[in-house]
Amino acid sequence: MLTRVLVDANILYSRTLRDWTCMLQVRGGDQMFALFWTEDIMAETLYKLRKANPFLSEEQIGGTRRRIIAALGDGSLITGYTIDRALDYPDVFDAHVHSAALHGRIDMVLTSNGSDFEEIDDLEYEVYGPDAFFELIDDSNPMLIRKVMHEQLAYWVPRKGKSLPEALRDAGAPGFAERIRCYLQSADVTSILAEQQV
Repeated sequence: MLTRVLVDANILYSRTLRDWTCMLQVRGGDQMFALFWTEDIMAETLYKLRKANPFLSEEQIGGTRRRIIAALGDGSLITGYTIDRALDYPDVFDAHVHSAALHGRIDMVLTSNGSDFEEIDDLEYEVYGPDAFFELIDDSNPMLIRKVMHEQLAYWVPRKGKSLPEALRDAGAPGFAERIRCYLQSADVTSILAEQQV
């Protein structure tokens, strides 16, 4: 049975975390987990992208939305939930995430703000940060991680800025970044890059 994962806006906002999460889904993770989203989560993601980048084009902002939806696939949108006003939320702006998770029968919420869920009693789902989520996938399917790592290398190497492990570390996945660093030490990066160009 697939693990149902609701992806929070802070994951979708980060280019690094968004790319890894969506690529893992598309490249074979859909045999392990199914990713879900809500209009509230998407609106928050796009608002933050626009606020941080006021001069991006519609294709850059709207295109991000369209690519996320395409990666998550049909049937990934959770609708029809209501907010439980009786709960004392640590962060009221995450009430929609909790309510959608319950309504959508979610097994796991993927968020960088796990502390916002700690005080909610009797959660019916687990809360994972990006580091733990990526490490869980690596433990279960290291070949999937390597496949996505190869594609990510093709993106990061020409940019001459951060390395792939640095980008993951900066995005809040330091343990996973260390695993990727170790994988890269034993990899033939030149061959990987040549293979990605074909």
